[in-house]
Amino acid sequence: MIGADRHEPEHDAAKDDIPPRDPLLTRLRPVLLFFLLVLTPVAIRLFMSYLHVYRIIPLGTTVIEISATPRASSLGEFLCGLPWIKDKPEIQSYLQYWYYIIPENATDIASDTFSKRLGLRPREIVIPGNVKSIHLTAFQDCTSLRKLEIQEGVEFINQYAFSGCSGLEKLVLPASAAKSIGTAWHSFSHCTGLRKAVLPEGVQRIPDSMFMNCASLTEINIPDSVTMIERYAFLGCRNLKQVTLGPNVKSIGNGAFSGTGCQLVFPDGLPDGYRYQDGILYNGSTLVSCVAPPDGLCVIPPDVKEIEEFAFAMCTGLTEIRVPEGVEAIHRGAFSGCTALKHIELPKSLRGIGPQAFAGCNALPELKLPLNVGVRSDVFSEQTAWPN
Repeated sequence: MIGADRHEPEHDAAKDDIPPRDPLLTRLRPVLLFFLLVLTPVAIRLFMSYLHVYRIIPLGTTVIEISATPRASSLGEFLCGLPWIKDKPEIQSYLQYWYYIIPENATDIASDTFSKRLGLRPREIVIPGNVKSIHLTAFQDCTSLRKLEIQEGVEFINQYAFSGCSGLEKLVLPASAAKSIGTAWHSFSHCTGLRKAVLPEGVQRIPDSMFMNCASLTEINIPDSVTMIERYAFLGCRNLKQVTLGPNVKSIGNGAFSGTGCQLVFPDGLPDGYRYQDGILYNGSTLVSCVAPPDGLCVIPPDVKEIEEFAFAMCTGLTEIRVPEGVEAIHRGAFSGCTALKHIELPKSLRGIGPQAFAGCNALPELKLPLNVGVRSDVFSEQTAWPN
């Protein structure tokens, strides 16, 4: 009992040391937790904005220079140099997404502004309507670019402007740029992640190699205003399913749809002089583009005299081709990238074979040539050739 009497006061003293719970704090705890969850991402985003800002400096009205604020270089280098970050490229790449500010008085984006001057690339960019011209190779090979918005008002897009932007997934071009699109060669070539492209009404020509090797492209509209599809425009777009050509198309260039595997639809009939047979497009006696040939054997009709540049390029399902007597020329890159091709018969009438005609045909064990045909050293290049 004595021990119990001594213990009870001590026990009561310990209880007295515990502070009573604050009912206000208890009630506010869920609210504080809510604000913590909501504000933490905002705080991180603000910090990232503070850390990574590029100022785009125009000379007059032309954007030619991009300079980082001091905090971008100092804090950026510090964070990426931390022991638990420097060996994790996925975290470094997140820290290296940059924000870009295009001034309101800028009317031009000069050649190579983004593509050659930055080791780090933009993830998203909006080109406002006050910018009238996007010049040669301005964004070429910006591989981290995921989202691109070209606003109404932009009038001129030059050659190779966005070529090699492999992360870009969707493209919508404004009506204000319709006239310039016809001269924008290679403007979106090798955008291998591009899935959908929307062209405005008013476009008259789809230029040379505009969407070449856009391997993920599944959807493209051809406006009724289009009169000409130039060579290699969709070469290697192997995921295209169907392309409908309007009533005003008068000309389709060589290799325009080679290696796509798509179905060409001519609801108003083919252009004069053209025929489309067994997935192959002909213009008179010239084989223009092998669009969707049957896998395995391909027999070329006897009235063909020439096989145009890159006509069979990227037709990876072909294993055997018979070229009839009467064909006189096989032009540059004609069978480039036919990786499954194992046998080809060439006629005695053949007079010439162009450079890189069989580039990348690594399954072809041998090629028997007529005696009067000269062959260049690069006809059998090991690497698949792309037009340039």
